[in-house]
Amino acid sequence: MKKNIIKASAFLLAFVLSLSAIGGILSYKFNDSTHKISSFYHLPRKSLDVLVLGTSHAFMGVNTASLWKNYGVAAFSLCGPVLPMWNAYYYLVEALKTQSPKVVVLDLFSLTQDFEYQKEEFAIKNTYGLRFSLTKLQSIKASFDMKQKDAYVHYFGLLQTHSRYSELNSVDWLPYYADEAQYKNFTGFQYSLQTKADSEPDFSNVTGTQEPAKKQLQYFKKILELSAKKKIPVMLTMIPYPHANANQYKMMRYGSELAKKEYGIATYDYINTLKKSVGLDYSKDFGDDSHLNWKGTLKLAKAMGKTLTTKYNVADRRGAKKYENTWGQNASYIYNFFDNKKVPAITSADDYVDVVNTERYLTVITYTLRSGKKTPTSIRTFLRSLNIPKEQYMQGGVWILQGGAAQYYSNDRSDGYVKNIKLTKRILAHVETKPKKTEGKTENVYYIYYGGSAKMPSTYGLNIFVFDTFNQKVVDCVAVKGKDDTLYR
Repeated sequence: MKKNIIKASAFLLAFVLSLSAIGGILSYKFNDSTHKISSFYHLPRKSLDVLVLGTSHAFMGVNTASLWKNYGVAAFSLCGPVLPMWNAYYYLVEALKTQSPKVVVLDLFSLTQDFEYQKEEFAIKNTYGLRFSLTKLQSIKASFDMKQKDAYVHYFGLLQTHSRYSELNSVDWLPYYADEAQYKNFTGFQYSLQTKADSEPDFSNVTGTQEPAKKQLQYFKKILELSAKKKIPVMLTMIPYPHANANQYKMMRYGSELAKKEYGIATYDYINTLKKSVGLDYSKDFGDDSHLNWKGTLKLAKAMGKTLTTKYNVADRRGAKKYENTWGQNASYIYNFFDNKKVPAITSADDYVDVVNTERYLTVITYTLRSGKKTPTSIRTFLRSLNIPKEQYMQGGVWILQGGAAQYYSNDRSDGYVKNIKLTKRILAHVETKPKKTEGKTENVYYIYYGGSAKMPSTYGLNIFVFDTFNQKVVDCVAVKGKDDTLYR
């Protein structure tokens, strides 16, 4: 009898674990919602100082990387698209199970939404990423109209996602959505590189308030009450967006006045103050009708960082390993991204030496010297600047450098030569020789391959392939053809 119970228990456990694994693979993956929630669960316990709640205005406005780099603030944007106050409330409940934030930043835009239930696509995005618990079930109940036919399937996500078999790809199978560098230490902030010139909303003559929708207001109060119960200060914000209207502004002001009157909570009206305090420019600092772009987020972070550190006494965590391993790594990834974008703008080989010498860059260089030809001066100069020996650069070959330091060299051009290059645990490149007929003569030429295709701006000449080993992304692929030090792409 005892053995049968043990067998049955083992079978049940295996079944539950298998079902959980299958559910994880088949689950929806959205970088504007479920990715954030998943990354939140990976934070070290009790490491979070600032919890940001709100819609896309918040997760595309509050620059957690800049807050870290310039103020040492450990902030996470646990936000979602068109996030209503009820989802924000249950996010707070979920967050408090593992974190003890020093401040909750709540953007007031959610109060302006007048629906009782979101569109299904957004409700799915804002609930499915939560781990199975009473909190998730309560969030689902608040998010979907359970009077609707088949609404119950949302309680059991696998019933909704089981048909995704044909859609599965590496994002579903691999850890961190097949992009470990970006999502392992993701802190919820997303940014726009676009610029959309717009006009500034003018609320100088707007007076009075307007009561928000009943359900939004109900959960807004629940957030304030829970924060007060846990003795967590709340910082309310109005993040700028060009198409704000007077009614929306009045509803946000209603929430602001209620919070101040009943809880003594301050609101930071960045819609009206950011232009004067940090020079927000509506013609340059927005990516679309609703969201700040990268430049705009830097200005908001400057204002918020000062407030968080002086008014709310949020500590500077820079230098502390526990925090550097998450927020420091995330900030490095984002700022590296912008440094990497500058590289393709470089046009001369002389200026490219500093690129190859960048510590996090792995560089593959190939130079096929045609029979009877001499190495051109521009190529000799470039390779000499990288401390490549004369006996190597005068005959050509394959070089692999990490941070400018040579790791490998070969001048083997025989048939079948292949050099495999492990860029990361899962990303490979390789160099191989292939015959090429030129001017009636056939000889082997070096080819660099990445992602199944050749990265060869020039068949003959010097080819340079640059890979960022920290961000795990290709940075550039250029060639020096030899006539001068001009780079070709």
